[in-house]
Amino acid sequence: MKSLLKQKKAMEFNFEWIFAMVAGAAILILAVYGAVKFSQTLRYQQDSELAKGLSIALDPMQAGFAEGKSSVIKFNQETRINNICDNSDFGANRISASSRSSIGEEWQNPGAETIIKNKYIFSSPESSKNYIAFSKQLVIGFRVADLLFLTSSKYCFINPPNEIEEEIRSFQIANFKINNQGCENSSINVCFRPVKGTSQKSKSCNMTIWGSCSDCETEYEQGYVEKGNRRFYYIGSLMYGAIIADYNVYNCNVQRLLYRTSKMAQLYIDKGDILSARQCSTNLKPELEVFMNVTSLASKSGRFDSAFSSIVSVARELNMKNSQEVCELW
Repeated sequence: MKSLLKQKKAMEFNFEWIFAMVAGAAILILAVYGAVKFSQTLRYQQDSELAKGLSIALDPMQAGFAEGKSSVIKFNQETRINNICDNSDFGANRISASSRSSIGEEWQNPGAETIIKNKYIFSSPESSKNYIAFSKQLVIGFRVADLLFLTSSKYCFINPPNEIEEEIRSFQIANFKINNQGCENSSINVCFRPVKGTSQKSKSCNMTIWGSCSDCETEYEQGYVEKGNRRFYYIGSLMYGAIIADYNVYNCNVQRLLYRTSKMAQLYIDKGDILSARQCSTNLKPELEVFMNVTSLASKSGRFDSAFSSIVSVARELNMKNSQEVCELW
């Protein structure tokens, strides 16, 4: 009888002990789950604020009346910037960020997107604590917009023509080196088509820039950047976007810019009509109508290889005629 009582008490004790262990484990799991969820929520909020802060930090980078500006954007943690471009009409750049405190840590889902409608941001998927941001005006006949370039990569420009070398040096960007002067092995080598009678530098090329503009001050006012098996066609300062951005972001932003150009051409047509009504006529309307149509078609099609030659030609004629007008439109 006593033996049975002892077994019963032992069973009761074991059950209570097992129950306590299970309950304790459940509480611990819930506590860990809650801490993880809280940490993820906090990280999501912080990363959302990073994207918003980046948008604000880029505001002073707008070139305005200056040829261009450059700056360094620093983060406390390694940060990955995501740039999704929307090319509907004027479109937008949708920027999000994700951060991590150590290299071994896995990347979490990015925070909330910040939609930026009034900027044209060229970038590639990268992660770093420090990013270089610089801007250049895009002028196609008239000033179209300021372009913003964002990168953490290091570039080595090989055999650039004199005018581009001077421009690159004017940026005063530590990440940009010329002709192997301080270039690192990890640098992205940007080669320019060798001039006849000269040999290309010995370094291998990650991309090559080909100029194709005839009747221009320099052949590199128009051309394409060859990266991998793709060609990024450009005009003017779009060359830097072609160097830095990935293919989808680049093409999308160019479509947005051409749409903006066509709408600006329409505004200048309307301005010309107003000036004519005030006895200050202009002769630019036919060229502006052609310019409006060719940029609009290029924006819709997303094909820039043949369109850019026509656009550059009409833009050059527009700019020349406008400078000769008594009442200039721009």
